[in-house]
Amino acid sequence: MNENFLNGSAEREEAYANLLANLPGMLYRCKNEQGYPLEFVSEGCYELTGYTPAELIGSGKISYGDLIHPEDQPLVWNSIQEAVKKHLPFVLEYRIFTKDKQLRWVWEKGRAAISHGHNGVLDGIIIDITSRKEAEEANRKTHEELVSSEARFQMLTELAPVGIIISDMNQRVLHVNQRFTDLFGYSIADIPSAEKWLLLAYPDPVKREKARQEWQLRVETAKLNREEIVSYETQISCKDGSLRQIDFRTSSNGELYFVIFTDITERNRMERQLRMAHKMESVGRLAGGIAHDFNNMLGVIIGYSEMALDKAKADAELIEDLNEILTAGKKSREITKQLLAFAREQMINPAKVNLNELVDGLLSMLKKLLGEGSNLIWLPHKDLWPVKLDHTQLGQILANLCLNSREAISGSGNVIIETSNVLLDNAYCFEHQGFVPGEYALIAVSDNGCGINEEMLPHIFEPFFTTKGLAVGTGMGLPTVYGIVKQNNGFINVYSELNRGTSVKIYLPRVRETATEERQQASAKSNSELILLVEDEPTLMKMTKMLLQRLGYRVLAAGTPDCAVELAKSQHESIKLLITDVVMPEMDGVALAAQIAKIQPEIKTLFMSGYTNSMATTNEIVEKGCNFIQKPFSIEEMARLIAKILHQPAKHRG
Repeated sequence: MNENFLNGSAEREEAYANLLANLPGMLYRCKNEQGYPLEFVSEGCYELTGYTPAELIGSGKISYGDLIHPEDQPLVWNSIQEAVKKHLPFVLEYRIFTKDKQLRWVWEKGRAAISHGHNGVLDGIIIDITSRKEAEEANRKTHEELVSSEARFQMLTELAPVGIIISDMNQRVLHVNQRFTDLFGYSIADIPSAEKWLLLAYPDPVKREKARQEWQLRVETAKLNREEIVSYETQISCKDGSLRQIDFRTSSNGELYFVIFTDITERNRMERQLRMAHKMESVGRLAGGIAHDFNNMLGVIIGYSEMALDKAKADAELIEDLNEILTAGKKSREITKQLLAFAREQMINPAKVNLNELVDGLLSMLKKLLGEGSNLIWLPHKDLWPVKLDHTQLGQILANLCLNSREAISGSGNVIIETSNVLLDNAYCFEHQGFVPGEYALIAVSDNGCGINEEMLPHIFEPFFTTKGLAVGTGMGLPTVYGIVKQNNGFINVYSELNRGTSVKIYLPRVRETATEERQQASAKSNSELILLVEDEPTLMKMTKMLLQRLGYRVLAAGTPDCAVELAKSQHESIKLLITDVVMPEMDGVALAAQIAKIQPEIKTLFMSGYTNSMATTNEIVEKGCNFIQKPFSIEEMARLIAKILHQPAKHRG
């Protein structure tokens, strides 16, 4: 059969024709010259190019070279010539345009056949690879998109303000971002697995197990509630040994775990400071209210005790008992003063002062207070900025702080008082809730005593809170300091470490204006002047009226402002002095004084008050230089002040 096939010309041609028709693409023979004129091409050219063999061979209208994309023509020509020169086959991929202008990718393999003139002849095959090229392009784009998506994801994780861990379902850590490393100090090399991360985050086995159980509970709860994100707050140990409070959130897509760590340490600290500020404000109002009611009763106790003492001159036993009552009343008055100081309701006469000068004058007293075993070190700052402060309040501050230091150092140690100028900027005030940027004079009292533990530190400014025994302290030392500082628009910070010591730093605003203060002394002698007394507390009004009468004054007493106005109108005699409470139900003392002055133009005024819910009014009275006395008062205090007022020129009516 082979012999017949080879020798039978007709059969051989038919076999070649069938073979060529069944081959993919087209077989060709062309001249190796520009345009590649075809001498032979198989029927497959029609499917590939849209042209029949007759259109491509010898017509002169179109040559195969014309179908090649202009951008690819140089590549095709150069590659063929290089291969022919080296007597090698050539393999090419390039683009062609079909008869209907479609663009197709083709693969061509060929080689020089026989020498024919100058350029020779090329034989080869060309196959359509458009589908393959499109698939490759699609794969390339997909790969680029994946790479781009990964790059974007990488960029987003690096830009994220939170720490991020990504792990697979086998808990192998695949990625941690830079913020995670910044937060905790650990890189991906430190935490190859979630289990390793747990060991580092919770070095204490007990805390680690507790965290694990908490985590499992949260996961189960999330499943029950069909929540996609599991979250909880926890405290994590960092590489440097510090602790951070973290909001921990995780989710999964079934293939990866995504864990986000948000540092809420600073937020929690600020929330604690804010809660403490609100708490202190509430406690302050409560303390002030107690002091107000207590002051009224103390005024009655002290007043009647002093009058009873005056009557009991011959009875030594009675005098001793009354003195005990009076002493207890005065001691109680000191406690109410401390409460008022804490509540920022004590009456003060602030003036421009230099803290260094005031401390110099207090050093002798403070050294005696500390005792021989304590070493008091005074470090004044040169050119210290002045502040506005009632000088008596600095004595209260330093006495209370030094007493605390004396207890802390247990008889021997150092107590340092120092001053400096401080500029508080926005960054510092952001970290310290309630602080206001500006210039401040700092006074600090530090000791190397036993320190205060972390549990007690948040409570040290609460009234009656004390670490000492009940017989040792009242728990009003630091609350008094706190109230004084706040009343003078200052700030206070306490730094303490167990067994190392404590430092209390007080910041008082720098003041530039000049303040002057005039003080006058007057005799307490009475000339039976007529006084109008207005007090809405009946018991206190009765006691004060008796006190004034014992001093030799004539008294008109009124329980309400309206009654006082009627008394003033009914009097033909000149009333020399109006003594009135600042706050009363119907009308405040300032408004009453103005109304009485219209009726009695020459009348002078003495305002009195204990705690009041309208401190703005009371402070305004003091700041304007009006006459004022703080409840509870003694007979001596009242007598001296009334005499002083009555001897004032007319312009000082109140």
